[in-house]
Amino acid sequence: MPVQVKVHSTAKRAVFIVGFAILLIGLLIGLKRLSGKPEDTASSKHEISSTELTTHIAPVIPLHLNPQENETVWSAALARKLGGSTEYPVQNGRVDVLTEQYAIEVERLTKWHEGIGQSSHYGLETGKVPCLAIIILPSEIPLNDLNREKLSLIERTALKSGIKLLLLVAFAEGT
Repeated sequence: MPVQVKVHSTAKRAVFIVGFAILLIGLLIGLKRLSGKPEDTASSKHEISSTELTTHIAPVIPLHLNPQENETVWSAALARKLGGSTEYPVQNGRVDVLTEQYAIEVERLTKWHEGIGQSSHYGLETGKVPCLAIIILPSEIPLNDLNREKLSLIERTALKSGIKLLLLVAFAEGT
């Protein structure tokens, strides 16, 4: 008689999140290698920031843009990187970035509460996995204790709400 094994939904979600993070990191490494841009040894500040941010579960996505740009520009850069579209209309709003699998809300660190609600709503409206992409400005790196605690709170809240979390960091064009 065959034995049936049931996997708890939390375990399935954890495996999915870890698998997606590994896939995304591999994709980013592959894209970087394909771009053919040589490593810039003068960008040690970027290496420090990425290392510091990876202490969280959330993947870190570097975007080449002026960090002072508005969220629309950040969304467009993320959509290009992930192969998604921007400003996808839904009832009572617009998804910042929509990919085949994710409905992504892009927000600055100070507006994360709004981002949690919007990403949850957009996930429901589109049938996609809700995702919150938090913008981390160069001026916020290295993270102070307050921002480190805030990121941990955001991460816990997103995980409990079933929302995927991404951290976006900017590298100015030409660096």
